[in-house]
Amino acid sequence: MTHDLIHLLASGEPPRLHANGTDSWTAGPGTLALLAQRADPGAHTLETGAGSSTIVLAAAGASHTAVSPHRAEHLAIQQYCAEREIDTSRVRFIAEGSERALPRLVEEEPRFDLIFIDGRHSFPSPVIDYGYSQWLLARGGLLVMDDIQVRSVRIVADYCDQTPMWRRVSTADAGRCGAWLKVAEPDPEDRWLQQPMNRPGALVGLARRLQARCRREGASPVGPRRARFEAPSGSMEVQTRVNQ
Repeated sequence: MTHDLIHLLASGEPPRLHANGTDSWTAGPGTLALLAQRADPGAHTLETGAGSSTIVLAAAGASHTAVSPHRAEHLAIQQYCAEREIDTSRVRFIAEGSERALPRLVEEEPRFDLIFIDGRHSFPSPVIDYGYSQWLLARGGLLVMDDIQVRSVRIVADYCDQTPMWRRVSTADAGRCGAWLKVAEPDPEDRWLQQPMNRPGALVGLARRLQARCRREGASPVGPRRARFEAPSGSMEVQTRVNQ
């Protein structure tokens, strides 16, 4: 049933669940198959957004939470499932934006086996969704992100690829979707210089890219601006010119 359902949702005639029943924003078939494979019956799963992925996770028997501010989507999903005898009794819909719902979930302290980030794509929503998901996902759980080719989502995907707490284990739909295994808990301290993206070498590279951009855009720097970054092994100065 799951294979036929995925084909119907992603490759056949996807249901119009979004934009008040006028459009369908569905994940690709590889992404839906990945979710179905990792969502064993009784698994605790969470997604930001709602749609075909919600239907697949319900059909897989997961104890699922979908965070989406649009009640019409929830009703359309429930109707679609009812017509096909897909049980939604284990699906919890939260009709709020993820920026409001996820902090409350963190306070409730549930631990999810799988989290699918596919809600709002405008920046900084994907970063917000990730920020709370890193705490909500159990160690050994799977983080799946759709549309990582979109720059606002790609920022998070690149961070996961660089960070030791994640290990990429799968890519689907021609690179549109990525999946990472959580192998460690996030650092509760603000040791930002230990993050690969913030290490001294990365900062020097950033300074050089800023200088190159100024030259390309014909900027007229007015005096140097010096920034000092305290590193664990000492200090480092990065000097760059900015247009004022």
